Amino acid sequence: MIENYLKAFKAYDIRWIYGKEIDKKFTYILGTAIWNYILEKFGWNSKFLIWCDVRNQNTEIIDNFVSWIKWTWFDNIFFAKFGNFDENKYPYWICSTSALYYLWQWSFDLWVSITASHNPWEYVWFKFFDKEVELIMTDELKDLFQKYYFDWEYFENILERHVELVDEVQSKKDSLFKFLLKKWEWIQKKYKFVVDFSTWAGTTIEHDFFEQIKDKHEINYINNFPDWLFSSHESDTTTKWNYEQLSQKVRERSADFWIMFDWDVDRIWFVTNSWEVVNCDIITAIIANQVL
Repeated sequence: MIENYLKAFKAYDIRWIYGKEIDKKFTYILGTAIWNYILEKFGWNSKFLIWCDVRNQNTEIIDNFVSWIKWTWFDNIFFAKFGNFDENKYPYWICSTSALYYLWQWSFDLWVSITASHNPWEYVWFKFFDKEVELIMTDELKDLFQKYYFDWEYFENILERHVELVDEVQSKKDSLFKFLLKKWEWIQKKYKFVVDFSTWAGTTIEHDFFEQIKDKHEINYINNFPDWLFSSHESDTTTKWNYEQLSQKVRERSADFWIMFDWDVDRIWFVTNSWEVVNCDIITAIIANQVL
C-alpha cells in the first residue's frame, strides 16, 4: 500500500485521485507528518493555514488531515473564510487561490491549499507554502510520511476536539478592495458586465468585489453558487463550448464585458466582442504593465 501512496508525491505538490491513491488513511498520516514538520521548523507558537475549494470530498479530507493536530491541542490552525454559503455543507469554508496568495502572505508560517484547480472533481492536490508563499518541496514531507505510515495503528485511535475557525484578514481584504476600487474610479461610463463564476471558489471574494461596483455598473452573474458537482460546465476556459451560457447571457443583456473564472480562480479569460478568447498570458502582461 505504501508504494501506491508514495506515487502521489510529486516534486512540488501531492496529488492524485481521491479514493484511489489518496484516501482517508493517506490524509490522516499526511496530517501527522505535517504536524511534526511544523514543530520542527517553526515551533509550538507557529500558525498554520488551511484552505480548500468546493470539492465534496474536502470535508472528509480535512477532518482526517487535522485529526492528529487537534489531538495535540495545537490551537493555531486557521481556515480561509470568504463569501456567504452553507457552512453545514462547507464547514471548512471556501477561498480562491488568487485571494489566498494576496491576503495571507507573511501571516502564517505554513499554509496548505487543497484543490485540483480545473481538473475533474475526483482529483485532489496538496500544495504547501512558506511565509513568503514559496512552494515547499515534498522530499522531506515524503520522508516524514513514510516514518508515520508505520505508526498508523498507534495514531489511528485519536480524540476529537473543536478547531477554531477564524477569519483574521478582513483588513487585508478591505485594503485590496480599496486599491482596486481606486483603479476603477476613472471609468465614468456605466458598463454592462457578465461574470461566470463556474460554480466554484470565485463565488467568494471575487463575487464580493463585483458587489462593490454594481451601483455604478450593471453586473450580471452566471453560476454564482458553489457546487462540487460542476453543474454548470467544465472549468476549462480555453474550450469554446464552455462559453455557451456566457454567450447567451451576453447577447441577452447586450453586455460590454464578459469574464469567466476557472474553478480556483488562478486563471481568468476575457472574451472580445468577436468571441475571440484572450488567454491568461496576454492578461498577465496587461496586469504586469499596470503593476510595474
